[in-house]
Amino acid sequence: MISVPGYNLLVDAGDGASRALEESRIDFNSINSVLFSHFHPDHLNGISSLIIQMKMRKRKMPLGLYVHDNLKEKMNEFLETGYVFKERLGFELSIRGFKPGENVLLSEVLSFKAKENSHLKKYEGTFDVYKSGADKSLLVSAGFLFTSAEVRLFYTGDVADKSDLYLFRDEEPGIMISETTHVELSDLIEAVRSQKSIRRIILTHISEEEPLNAWLGQLAKSERERFILACDGMKKDIRFPF
Repeated sequence: MISVPGYNLLVDAGDGASRALEESRIDFNSINSVLFSHFHPDHLNGISSLIIQMKMRKRKMPLGLYVHDNLKEKMNEFLETGYVFKERLGFELSIRGFKPGENVLLSEVLSFKAKENSHLKKYEGTFDVYKSGADKSLLVSAGFLFTSAEVRLFYTGDVADKSDLYLFRDEEPGIMISETTHVELSDLIEAVRSQKSIRRIILTHISEEEPLNAWLGQLAKSERERFILACDGMKKDIRFPF
């Protein structure tokens, strides 16, 4: 979750999202909107439960769900399959599409820009073989650049190719949040070294922590100190000094 004065944005809501928020003592009803990078279940499947729990807690504040423009109808279908009907919630729920490259203003002090990455391109052949005539425009996954008064933050989302680590190179982000499951660590360190603006790197989506720690241990101290391993419930103030 990204919090700025007056606005809370949740990025993705996979299985266990409600429990993670509860354990972090985050009020479900304090969330203004949820932004989705793609529709793999570990990024999507918790949203129906989260919305129902907001309803049970008598939410009144509107909630916005931001998805790639190609996925707006699919999100609506997904919610209705889970019997999440907008008319019965007691608060306004809107599904809003974003287009790659456009700047989306969430509040006076927070905006985001999306760019598509290659994470779902591996399914294109599967669509051809098993689902003739399927709409490949649904195979979209995005990384994000979040901009506030304090910093530009690059969130890679899930990736498939090292080029995905450079989506916002020209915008010179100060902080990078990168997954580690689908990327070679050697490619990650090279991406960080070549993007001089990045001062801190938060590693998440961690499959095995021990090899990651061993890899970090091989780096020079000055470089190693730029990396932070994400853990459940972790909070970071992203104003500099970080």
